[in-house]
Amino acid sequence: MIFRLPLPSLPTMNRTSAYALILLFTLLFVVLFGGSSQLAAYLNPAPALVLTSHIPLIAPTALLYISLPLFLLYAACKLDTAAQWRFFLLLTSELIIASIAFQLYPVHVHFMQPENPQGAWQTLLRIAHGMGMSHNYLPSLHCAFATTAAAMLHRAVSPPRRLAVWLYAVAVNISTLTIHAHHLLDLIAGNALAWLLWLPMRQLTCRTQAGFQAQMLWLDNQIQFARRHPRYALISVILYSQYPLHPKRSKLMIAGYCFLQAYDDIMDGDRALIGSLKTSAAANSITPQQHADPIIQQWHSYAAACSAQPALRQPETAYRQPETALSDLPALAHLFNQQLAQLPSYAEAHAEVAQLLRLMQADAHRAQHRQLYPQAQLQQHMNQTFISSLNLLFIAQQCATRAAHVPELVRALAWCSTTRDWDDDLACGIINIPAEVWHAAQLAPDAADGRAISQNSTIAAWLAQQKQHAEQDLRELLFRLPHIQQQDPAAAKIVRLFARSVQRFAQKRYVKRFEG
Repeated sequence: MIFRLPLPSLPTMNRTSAYALILLFTLLFVVLFGGSSQLAAYLNPAPALVLTSHIPLIAPTALLYISLPLFLLYAACKLDTAAQWRFFLLLTSELIIASIAFQLYPVHVHFMQPENPQGAWQTLLRIAHGMGMSHNYLPSLHCAFATTAAAMLHRAVSPPRRLAVWLYAVAVNISTLTIHAHHLLDLIAGNALAWLLWLPMRQLTCRTQAGFQAQMLWLDNQIQFARRHPRYALISVILYSQYPLHPKRSKLMIAGYCFLQAYDDIMDGDRALIGSLKTSAAANSITPQQHADPIIQQWHSYAAACSAQPALRQPETAYRQPETALSDLPALAHLFNQQLAQLPSYAEAHAEVAQLLRLMQADAHRAQHRQLYPQAQLQQHMNQTFISSLNLLFIAQQCATRAAHVPELVRALAWCSTTRDWDDDLACGIINIPAEVWHAAQLAPDAADGRAISQNSTIAAWLAQQKQHAEQDLRELLFRLPHIQQQDPAAAKIVRLFARSVQRFAQKRYVKRFEG
């Protein structure tokens, strides 16, 4: 699969990728390197080679030795996403091979000059030797990591800095000798390991880069969601918790969640477009609903392509992100369609997504013009949003149940959405109050204070009535739940999850916000 990241997201993507890989590699290093040292303690080490035993101890070079982690962090943050993945694969493969070598051929070091510096230098040497553990010598991972980082940075930095990078790597290599942490053979083996893995890891990177970039794009978007509201972090935890047992299903859910939530955020104005009125590029401004048109067109093109040539439904298809992309949406749409295309009910699922995109675009239009819908139209709009959402979820879980079988849940979710996002929606111009009720309350056309609006006697009475209807729907739904459990256990889990969630909202958050 050919996959190119949307250019506007590269800075945040690089940071997300760097932090994720740094965390993962740190965990691997602690487990493998630390575990290897503990295991090697029970083995009989081979005699040390005394060819370099007369190298003098130079305590200040311990500063170079212990600075290597900072150099690795610098490299990870300086590289682009693709290079970060290759860097991670190189370091991880070196770590794995070295950890095995430490067990197969454990050695120890031996130097003629005693290590007896005083004061701060003694403390520094203890820290340096503590980093290297007691039994992990051949090959030297310090040398392998320093050389690998310099090689990866060679094309990522300007020519004047390249010399500094390589000089630093050489200095770190030498410091392993001058602080008596390694012998010359360890240094040679570490560098040989780095260069022997260079080409194989390049090939592995090419084969796995697309999948890695997709995961980083999803992770980057989920971080943006969680920054806006903590509840999105909980959703991400739930989705990723299913990954070990159901990787395909989890990947589909993550892809759909990221695409549809990012699209919704852009339509609601919670995420700015590159070149939108929320940025400095006002001359090329475009509204969210205008941006939705090419996304919807792109989505419809998938159905047409699959109808004309079913082979295109296979997940490994080519995609090139336009360099002028205003958001992540084109890439997210492509990735979601790839996952969705593997379902037997692809056509039905594709149609539900298209319906959701149009409904969210309509919300953007409503927000821009502060448009009021009559009660029947508003109810239809809200219900259809959750009909499509539930149907998509049921299809993803390969359930026979559809939203038409649980109309009570559709209405309860519509009510919950209206009241949960009451203040935010009204502030941005999305009015989920029927036109008849709005006019009866004699509210100003530009009224946007959700708290003041909810305190209006007419609105308060309408809210209380809507809550009663929602609670009645929940009671009827929970009464029917055992029957749904018998017919479709997977669907029953989904229904129960949402019903309990809405019920908790009605009993706690709604009461605190509207009745407190």
